[in-house]
This record gives sequence, C-alpha cells and structure tokens, in this order.
Amino acid sequence: MNSFIYVVTVLICYSLFTFITAASTASTTHPESFSYYVKSLFKSRDWELQQPSFVVHDSPVFGIAVRHGLLAVAHPNALDFYRLKRSTRSHLQKIRRISVSNVIDRHLLQFDFISPSLIFMCNHFNCTLCSVDGALGCIDIPTPKDPLISGNLSMVKAVFTPNNTLFVKFIDQTRYSIIYVYTLLTSLNNGWKLTPVRHDKVLHFTRNFMLGTAFNRKGYTYFVGSAERPFEPWINAGSETTIVVSSVRITRICDSDRTKDLHSKIDMALTCGDFGLTEYVTSSAALFDEDRDKLIVVLQGKRSEGHRKTYICSYNMSEIERNMNEIWIDCQNSTGYNYACEDAREKKNLSRQCFIFTRLADVHRTKICSRYGGVRSKALDNCALDLSTSRADNYGWLEQFLPFNGTVIARMDNSLDDIHTIEYSSNREAAFLLDLAGSLIRISIHKSMRTEPILWKKQLETNMCSFGVDLPNANLYYLTENDIKMIEISCLQLYHSCASLEAAEWSDPLKCQWCPEQGGKGFSFPAEIPSECRTVNIFNTCPPFIEYISPPILQVNNTNFEIFGQRFYTLKNIEIDICGDKCAVIMESDTKLNCVTKRAPNVDANCDVILYGLIDAHGPYSISYTLEKPIGVPSVSASASDPKMRRIKTLATTVAIVILVILIILVIFIIRRCQSRQKASTKCNATFSLHGTLQKNDCRESYDRLLDSIDPRWRISLSNLQICSPEKPLGKGHFGTVYKAIYVDKAGKQREVACKLLHSNHEGVVSGVRDFLKEGQTMTAFDHPNVIRLIGISIDQGYPMIITEYMTNGDLHKYISCSLNKITLRMLLEWATNIVDGMVYLHQQDVIHRDLAARNCMLDENNHVKISDFGLSRISSQGMYQALNVNREMPIRWMPPESLISQTFTPAGDVWAYGVVLWELTTRGLVPFEGIHSDLLLRMLQEGQRLQRPMSCPLILYQKVMKPCWEEDPKKRPTFKEIAVLLRSIMYQFGKQDVGVLRKEYEKIPSQLIDTSKRYGDEVGLSEKNTVSVI
Repeated sequence: MNSFIYVVTVLICYSLFTFITAASTASTTHPESFSYYVKSLFKSRDWELQQPSFVVHDSPVFGIAVRHGLLAVAHPNALDFYRLKRSTRSHLQKIRRISVSNVIDRHLLQFDFISPSLIFMCNHFNCTLCSVDGALGCIDIPTPKDPLISGNLSMVKAVFTPNNTLFVKFIDQTRYSIIYVYTLLTSLNNGWKLTPVRHDKVLHFTRNFMLGTAFNRKGYTYFVGSAERPFEPWINAGSETTIVVSSVRITRICDSDRTKDLHSKIDMALTCGDFGLTEYVTSSAALFDEDRDKLIVVLQGKRSEGHRKTYICSYNMSEIERNMNEIWIDCQNSTGYNYACEDAREKKNLSRQCFIFTRLADVHRTKICSRYGGVRSKALDNCALDLSTSRADNYGWLEQFLPFNGTVIARMDNSLDDIHTIEYSSNREAAFLLDLAGSLIRISIHKSMRTEPILWKKQLETNMCSFGVDLPNANLYYLTENDIKMIEISCLQLYHSCASLEAAEWSDPLKCQWCPEQGGKGFSFPAEIPSECRTVNIFNTCPPFIEYISPPILQVNNTNFEIFGQRFYTLKNIEIDICGDKCAVIMESDTKLNCVTKRAPNVDANCDVILYGLIDAHGPYSISYTLEKPIGVPSVSASASDPKMRRIKTLATTVAIVILVILIILVIFIIRRCQSRQKASTKCNATFSLHGTLQKNDCRESYDRLLDSIDPRWRISLSNLQICSPEKPLGKGHFGTVYKAIYVDKAGKQREVACKLLHSNHEGVVSGVRDFLKEGQTMTAFDHPNVIRLIGISIDQGYPMIITEYMTNGDLHKYISCSLNKITLRMLLEWATNIVDGMVYLHQQDVIHRDLAARNCMLDENNHVKISDFGLSRISSQGMYQALNVNREMPIRWMPPESLISQTFTPAGDVWAYGVVLWELTTRGLVPFEGIHSDLLLRMLQEGQRLQRPMSCPLILYQKVMKPCWEEDPKKRPTFKEIAVLLRSIMYQFGKQDVGVLRKEYEKIPSQLIDTSKRYGDEVGLSEKNTVSVI
C-alpha cells in the first residue's frame, strides 16, 4: 500500500510539474516570483551585532556592580571580581573570589562599591560589608533596633566617609526610615569590627520613604529620596487643617556629628519643571556626578489615566550646600518665635522662614525654626552641636518645605513604573534608566522641557543590581540569567538598523548616521568619526532600498519590470537604469516601481540595476542592486496573438487540470482509508519516564523510526545544550514546553537558543512525537527573515527537542499588551508587514500555519517579527483555545467559519486569522470575542457579525485589509501577496500625508470599550458566565 501511495504521489508531482511548465510556456508574461530574493540581503554583519559575554557556569548570578575599574559579580556564597577592559572583543579576566558567609539571594536591594576598597550589599533581611582585596574578608552589619522598624527591608543605601565612618539609611517594608552611623575599626591581627554609635529618630507621621542615592561630599553625608509628610507651613498658618504631600528631598548630615540623635541633619525639598508646591512627587533614582559636582535626580509625579510625568533634573551641589547653610544661619539668627507665620491669612504672604520647621528631640512637637539651644545661647556651627550647654530647643533636625528648584534636562511622559536606577552614559549627554519592570532604557539629556524619545531599550529578567556603566571605557554591562552581557556604548553596537535610529528620532548624542548597503542593510556610525562607508551618509531619514525584482514582463515593443522594495516615497525624480538600458518609470508607490525599456534585455548574471533620485536634505542618491540570475529573452511567438493556438493551449491546460484533480482525489481517498486502518494498530499505552524516555517497546520502535528519519545535519547533541532556568520556562503548550538555553556549536561559539521539549505526560505519545518532530523537520526548509530559524533537533537519550533561535523581546502579544512599551502606528504597520511577508513565504512553501496569532509571533532584539509555532506547540493561555476533539486544542477565536464547522484548514484560513492579528495589534492585545462560547461564536460569524473597529484603528486599515480578511467565502479573501501590497500602500499614503500620524503613540484600549460578550452572550444565555467551555 505504501509503495502504491509513493507511486501515485510521484505521478501527481510529475503532472503538476508538466502543468506548470505548459502554462508558463503558453503565457506571454511571467507571473510575479519570489525566487529572485537575494538571501544575502538578510544576513547581518556578525562583527556589528556581537554582544560579547561570559557565562558563569558554577553558580547563579544575582547582581553586578561596576565602579573603580572593576566588575563585581554576586553569587549565592561568593563574590567574583573582574578587571574592566576597553575592548568588547575579549573576555574579562577574573582577579579574585571572596567567600561570603551569609547566603546571597536574588533579591538584592543594594550591591555597590562604597569606596575603592569596600563593597556593600543588602537583601531584605541582612547586610554585609566586604573588602575588595579579600584581606579582611566580609563582616555582617547589625540591623536597626527600633519598635517602628520591621526586620524586613525594602531599600538601603550606604556611605563610607574618609574618617572610617559608615552611614546607612534603612527603609523597611512599611516605608519607615532610620539612619544608623557605625564606626569601623580594623587591625591586621583582629580583622575588623563595626560598631553602631548613633542614629536618628523614627517619625510615625513621616512615611512612604523612597531612596535614590547616597554620597559623601566635603565633610557631609547626603541621602536623596522622597517621603510623605504633613505640609506644616499651611497647617501652621491655618489655611489647611490637614494636608499630606509627598515631596523629593535631600538630607545632609555632618560627618563629625557627635550628637546622639544626629541633630545636624537638615532636610530640603527639591523640585523642577512645572511640579506644584504640594503636588505628589516621588524619587527612587538619583546619582552624584563627582567630577562635575552635580546631582541628577529622577522626579516622578502621580499616575493618571495611563500617563505619569517624569522629569530628570540637574542641581549644582555648590548651590545646594549654600542653600542649606543659609537655612541653618536663618534659624540661628532668629531672636524669638515668629507669630507672623501663624497670622498670615493668605499662603502668598508666608515668608521664607515660615517654611523652615524644627522637630524637637521628643519628635512629637513641630515649630517654626529658632536658634539651637534657645535665643540666649551662643549661635553654634551646624557640625558642632555637641558643644551646646543648653537643653532648650535641642531640636532633632531642620526641614525646609520651600523646594530648591533645579534644571530639567530630560522629560518622559510614559514611565508608569518607578525608576530606581540611573547611570550616566559615556559622554554624559545620555543616561541609562532601569525601572521596577526590568526595562533598561537609554534617553538623551537636553536642557529643555520637550519629551525625550527612548533611544534604546533592553528588557532585563531582574530589576535590581542588574546593570552598570563603565564610563572610562564606554561599555555597558547588564545581567541576563547567568549571562553577563557587555556591549560598547557606540552607534555600531546600539543601533543595528536604520529603523532603530528612526525610532530614536535621530537624537542620540552620539550623533549616529546610517551607511546604507544593498537590501536595506547597513551599519551606523558617529558623524565625527570617519567610517568605511562607501556610500552616502544618511541622517534624519531612512533611505529607500530594493528587496527584489520580478522577472520581466515581455511585450511586443517593450519590456516591463516590477521592482519591489521599501521607502521609495523618500526618493524624488526617480530614474532607473537596468543592465545599461534606461527604464522609464510608469508607476511608483512606497513599495513598488514599474518601468519599461524599449527592447528586451539579454544579459548575464551580476547585472546591475541602479535607481537614481534625490533625497531631501541629502541631494542625489542612488541604489544599486545586483541580479543574481541572468535575464533570458523568451521569444514573443506568433502564438501569443493566434486565436487558434490560444484555444488549443487553453484546452490542453484544462485537460491537465482535470487529470490533476482526479489524481489528487484518488490519493486523498487512499490515504484516509489507510489511516483509518492504521489508527487502531498505532494506539498503545506508552508513557514517558520522569526524564522523558519512552517505556513500552511496541511504541519505542515507531518512535525510533521517527528519530532515524531526521537529517544528521540537524541533529544536536544534548551535551552541547545547557538549560538556563528549568523552573522558569518561556512558555508551555499542547505538545511542548519552551526553555531558554545556551548552545555551544562545533566551533565552540556560544549562543542563546530556545528549546522546545515534548511534554512527558502527553496522551497518544507516538502521535504526539510524530507531530512534534514533523514540526522540526518542516522548519529545516525555512529560510526567511520573518520566519523563526531552526538551529537543530536533539535526539539524545530519548529526549525529543527542537532548538530554534532565541527571541530576546518575547512574543508580540505580551509586548503590545505591556503599557510601558511605547508603540507607534508605524511600528504596528511594520509588524503587520513583517507578518504578511513571512506568511507569503510560508504559503509559497506550501505550509499552512493554522495557528497564526500575536502570541505566535516573536520579536527579536531589533523588534523585527518572526513567525513561530507552526500549529503544534501551543501556549496554554486562558481563552485562547477550544478543545474541538480529544487530542487537540484549537484557537477558535482566530478560526474562520469553515474551520469551525469541518476542522479543515486552508491558506484562506490563515488570511482570516491574520485579520484577527491586525485587530490584536490595533487593540494592543485584547482577546478577540472575549466571553463568547464556540457555538455562539459560529452562529455570530455565520450571521455576518465581525470584530468591531477599535477606536484608534485607521479606517482605511479596517476597511481595506481587516474586513476583507473576514469574508465568509474563502475565495473572496485576499491573498497574502495582495495584503502585502495593500499594507505598503497604506504606509505610503500616511507617509505622504502626515508623517506625524505614524510617529504618534498608540495607546492600549480598555477592554470594556470593546464588549462583544454582553450583546450576544446574554441574548441566548451562552456567555462564559453560564458555560465554561473556553479554556
């Protein structure tokens, strides 16, 4: 039977080949072909995209710190130190390891150098101080002892002073704060010892402390953060009975303070931009630039309707010091109680002194500031209060409520999470920020109030102590699992595509330009430094490029060429030269040019196609494209215009089609009959062991045959793979679970990969393994920039495993659903184009995806989409799949009516699903038909009901692309080739009319604004409230 099927299949293939050959011979034109894609256009320059790293194999990495020419790495029981290097091409050299008695966990609150010889680290329960050279080892730091301070910490900062004093500010989980001062005694014989000598008072009415940075300067220790407190000036004046505000504040304490409760402490509010006096403002990120004597603080307002005002502000420390000295002097010059502050009837009448308050030593009383020790005492220096002989007015510290104004150097409006770390970039004209969601971003710093674009972004897996900047060598280090990445802060390393420069609005202080190469590839470089760019240097706009050229359409008097590419609208006065002949342009759009020559070309391979034109602000520009294959000269025979010959060839073509259909029907009948007979014989009760090995021998034989059928070139030994975090899979599905891993190839080069393992408890295991491995074998033929690439298949020790390239930014659905990600209409349209290009390729390979959805589209580090998950390994997200049969879950919300009825899949079904993907993009990740049962969904679709247009979705996109994808008759739906032309035409129209529309941020739509379940589910009682069928 199998031999017969094989023979019939060969006959079908031969008939199909004969039919296509006859049809192409009879035609006087060539159909559009993708065989002229130049594969080299999609290959990246390896030396550009390298991100050197070193993998720590012996134990997990919980944090890194970069300072003083060293990189410190925290492990569970040890610290490793590496010497920093200028070059990113070589591995770092480890100089020493220090053992730590306290177990270090992943939840580090601080891990940083507090001096060239000391490193300080804290988790939620304990803190440790270690000597960098290892001579004195490590010492535990005593935790605070106060009734209001819990033992569970949330923030900690430490400062080491020149007189061997350690200042530590602790903030617990209830957000109360206390500052402890320790003396450090060292000796070669007895090691070292930390002794707590004094601390300030904990205030029950000041809470919700946050902490940004701590540093020492000219005999003072400073802490910068924010806290909530009663706004005493207005309460004291009687204009408000009670008002509590959160404000950013800087705290100063004398290093030489010998008072028990740190009476030299002065708090001063900070502000900048248009923050109001009592506006709610917080800060948990700041840095002190010692070289320039400047304080940089991130101030964040309250969240409101999906926005949050965020300013990065600069303060001159010399001015802050002078202001704090004046606060102290103003209070010491006071001759008595200032009743004018209480008598002021309007807030505007309050004097400067009315904003300075004191806290008495009992911490319960608040008053306008006065001379320390009383008006009869001698005025003392702020740092010599231990010399006071009077107990009068021994207040604990001063608070200045009138904020000191700084200069705005950057502004962001969409940073919803708290930013907790800020580090300068190499030239101090940009900064790296890390928020609580783990988003590491780079922004430029300008002295303006304009909103700064995000220049560069990387999603980290941990949000604390996970990156550092080596300013002298201009390198960035960041942590991903056990992998520490090191990249050069340069145009070449940060911007791998012209689109990434355009997304940054060409505003990086590195002043990056783009050197274009064939096919849209190229590299970025700084304008001031000569590069090896052999073409024109591009800035402020991305240039057009040619993707491929269709075979010529030969006519009686001329030859028509179709040139496909992108951004042709940026090129004015276009002229085309093909193989030395002028080609007159007859039609142009953003993605396609049509031109005609007066004679048929007859040239060899490597013929050049050159486009000439003008780019605004750049002047003349040309695009060169080399044809890989020769263009032949098919003869224009008389048969093309002979009606008799046309009838004969039409009849022959019809006969060939009829024969082909008969053969296909015959084969389908035989195969189905064969499958029905084999179904019972292939069933067995085989199971997997704990480690994934098949047990029953009767199934093992079938399983081994499947494994043996894999091409040896694609087999990968399990010894060359290391799963990064088995307890943290990237995703789980019907057949497999996906993990991140490190793969070492034959050349010894390491790369990040994704490993898909077969579920060990999957029912019908042989069938599952067959489908699982067929997916891998199908992927071996894929070679397209928008389709995920197969690395190999592992078959060691019975583990069925598919290894693919690792996609840094995860799946598209999660990315668009995250409100922190700034997404523009241009990005959505480019992703839509990426997907349609990938689907054009898959359908050319005769592959029907069957599960096209945003969750199955992955984003690489450059935010380019690659299609994955070819109908087999399904992510088990709630509401995504309906179990239509026992062994398989199907994505009913993405399926067309014909598939819901008969469970049949066609290319037109993929087109339907693509329309739903566009709806997902334009709603930023809402679930289509949420709350609708499968039976009701089918009825709705048959009645003509469709997903409604999201309010932010352009009307032309919905009417011209999305709705045609949902035609009930599959034959009326457009093909992916047609959709590709439509999408690029829409982008071209937007680019011509209003480029600002493409750059406008696309906000997430609240799900309650698009409600399909209420109208239709309640109508017949089949909403999810009444039926639990969608899983």
